[in-house]
Amino acid sequence: MRSTPTQAPITRSPECLDPLSNISNEALNLDYDPMAWTFDTDQMQFPSNARQFGLGVSGINWLSPHFADGIDLDTLFAGMASSVSVQGLPDETIHRPGIMENRSSAGALLQGLSESDKGTGSSEYYVAGDGGRAPFKGRSHRRGSVLSSVPSHESGNEGSVPSPLLHNDVVSSLCPFSAYENLCQAIAAETCKQGDDRSDLRIPTHEQMQIHVGRYFQSFHPIFPFLRRASFANDSSEEWLLLLAVSMIGSKLTNRPNHHEEEDSIFQLLGKALQRQWYGSLPECHSGDRQELFVPGEPTRCFRNPPNLRVLQAGVLNVICMLHSGEKDLIERALDDRYRLVEACNSLCLLSEDNENIALNVGMHCSEEAIKKWIVRETRIRTGMIIWLLDSIFVYTLQEKPLMRLEDAKTILPSHEESYEDVDILRTGKRLPCNMTMPAALETIYIEKTLPTDLGEFSHVLLINAIYRHTKEILEREQNRLNTWTPTALKQHNPDNRPSQMSYPPTTPTAAQWRNSACDCLDVLHWVANSKVARSAGFEHHTILHLHLARITILTPIKSIQSYATHTKSLHDPPETRDNQALYTARFELLHWVIRDQCKARLSIIHCSALYWHVRRYSCDSISEPYAIYIATLVLWAYSSCLNLPEVVATTIASSGQDVEPSFLHLDRPIDDELVQAFVREGNKMAAYISKIGDIRNHSAPAKILKEGIALLAGSSQPSPEGMEQSDEICYTWGIERSYVGFLRQLS
Repeated sequence: MRSTPTQAPITRSPECLDPLSNISNEALNLDYDPMAWTFDTDQMQFPSNARQFGLGVSGINWLSPHFADGIDLDTLFAGMASSVSVQGLPDETIHRPGIMENRSSAGALLQGLSESDKGTGSSEYYVAGDGGRAPFKGRSHRRGSVLSSVPSHESGNEGSVPSPLLHNDVVSSLCPFSAYENLCQAIAAETCKQGDDRSDLRIPTHEQMQIHVGRYFQSFHPIFPFLRRASFANDSSEEWLLLLAVSMIGSKLTNRPNHHEEEDSIFQLLGKALQRQWYGSLPECHSGDRQELFVPGEPTRCFRNPPNLRVLQAGVLNVICMLHSGEKDLIERALDDRYRLVEACNSLCLLSEDNENIALNVGMHCSEEAIKKWIVRETRIRTGMIIWLLDSIFVYTLQEKPLMRLEDAKTILPSHEESYEDVDILRTGKRLPCNMTMPAALETIYIEKTLPTDLGEFSHVLLINAIYRHTKEILEREQNRLNTWTPTALKQHNPDNRPSQMSYPPTTPTAAQWRNSACDCLDVLHWVANSKVARSAGFEHHTILHLHLARITILTPIKSIQSYATHTKSLHDPPETRDNQALYTARFELLHWVIRDQCKARLSIIHCSALYWHVRRYSCDSISEPYAIYIATLVLWAYSSCLNLPEVVATTIASSGQDVEPSFLHLDRPIDDELVQAFVREGNKMAAYISKIGDIRNHSAPAKILKEGIALLAGSSQPSPEGMEQSDEICYTWGIERSYVGFLRQLS
């Protein structure tokens, strides 16, 4: 995604520049009216098992830069459909929610416009502080790009293609009857220990259990591969809690109606068993003197046995289910049990391994014993990393304080998933085990603007969250004036205190540069992700969603937007129950972001819309999708609600100058990077459209945005009015979707 003076733009024929250029307007039934493009792309039907080859590179919502390995555009565009069905957008008039009158002048906000938002620079990176960056000019034929160091393995298991359906024999081998029999016996023993009545406990049949386990490894495992599928049959035979937890996740992904009672009974049994065992780290029960003295230097808590890694893995899946259940009591339990997961992780030292202790000399003569030790260590690393990642999910979904710091992840990153599942790949040297730690990988991305090789999608997701956590920590640190003050013996004047929470734009140049640098690092990861998308004919894997979500969380004042939405929703309540001052404060902070941080605000809007594009076409029912849809909807709604306010209109008029071309763009369609940067810099002069919403500046746009967010959360891109009113009958995958839908409906 970089451009330098030495790089020549790629030369293509006009047909390559526009894959639809050889199709007449009559065939498309379109003219150049911008409203003609607000059609419903979701009416383009594809087979359920299709990979949508026709999309090709043009189907990538974030076009990559110069590829070091050339992509045959003609081949990728060969499957492009010769016609497109067009559906007009209904002209509905829906009034946006009421907004309080502002008591501050637009001039004060405009005067404080960040310097980075005034620039028209052409630096190739955001960190230069020019508001945007230079668009990409094509690939260089003379020197390699970031992708040149990434080997291309066409084994088909790159994480960039849809997960194939597992064959029956593979599903059967994942859950052998011996493991199921052991599970039934363990459940009977556990219910006796808990003293519960087993009459209402519905244990799935062996066939149902096989289906659930197969569904887990087809849908959940490719995104969060902290278990090893090749050894799961043995692992689940030795630990029934792991088999039960995997089956519970798989049953949710089957989306079977009227199965909640069966799930609830199994869920309760699993939770009680895990809590009784302290999530695999059962403490020592001292039978001697209760007045035993504390000995300095010794561990404050002793364990009867080393924590059980497989029970800990089952606990991770249980906390994931509770966190995304949408039930308040279960989410509170998840917050409590998170402490136990972190404590067990620290007790096992899962994230503090030494590089020398994990090194593996690969080759044809690598011993079986060495391979087994490497698999055990890789499993420990992946288990520790999934706990660290789960802690990060608590941070950005619930705005909770982290229990694990970024510095706690001292171990090396997980190796590529192919190596983990098939050690023969290591023996033959097709892939190498990863030997780079998380801090070292972050330094490589920030400083060298490159991505380490031989990393799988799990490591990419970890790095994305590490960039978010690092940026958040720096922005919070910059809020403390002492962190940026140089000690001196001279007395100095101490000005008014800075705001207690993060400001948008950041209050210090250092914080602004770190935020810009985070955007550059996410671009580096996005380049590699898009190369995989291109190789899979346009299919976007789940890492793309994490990349868009990371930009949204870094660039937007999530707390202020959530507070503004909560208090706007309360306008329907009795006057004595409203908190008008909190609404005014949140509204002012939101205007501060839209006006003074306008370039980054528009960049976040692009990523919200790109996230819509991804979920509409490539949803995999991941645990990350409900929150991603919800927060993207909330950000779009808040931004659209502000565009017609007097302060924003006055700012737009004051900064208006020469018209830009093009005068409009479609945010949730594939966008050329040059157009992206034009919108980031001059978006106040352009009309921005979203499918089924239209121009986001229209007064009816906020209500339509909420409606579209509800539809995406319900798993349907075009729900009927009856479906909108009867959301309780919808079979939600995780349960948290119902909470988000209820909030958005009240807001509308």
